[in-house]
Amino acid sequence: LIRWIDGRHRKDMAVLREEMRAGEGRLRDEVKATEGRLEARIDSVRDDVKATEGRLRDEMKATEGRLRDEMAATEERLDTRIGGLEDSVGEVTKGLVKVEGRLSRVEGVIEGALLINRTAVAESREGAA
Repeated sequence: LIRWIDGRHRKDMAVLREEMRAGEGRLRDEVKATEGRLEARIDSVRDDVKATEGRLRDEMKATEGRLRDEMAATEERLDTRIGGLEDSVGEVTKGLVKVEGRLSRVEGVIEGALLINRTAVAESREGAA
């Protein structure tokens, strides 16, 4: 009976070992398949990240180019306006010079009139005396 139990136990143990080896093999295959899927997914994500990075760089360059163009256009408009202001200042300065000349003439006329009045008053005093 002991030999029979021992033999039966050995057979059961051999069956269990076989089942464990088969289960271990299936698990290894599943792990390898999962590793392969994960590596493929990682590669896919890397490619997506690289593509996104490339698009973002292109967008940044395009945006930078547009901003440079806008800045150049704004600078050109400012230069034009500054030139216009400088021309206006020149015209105002010319106008002031003309006004100053006219004012000098008016002052001369007023001074001349005052001298004539003084002379006339002085002569009329001499004539009265």
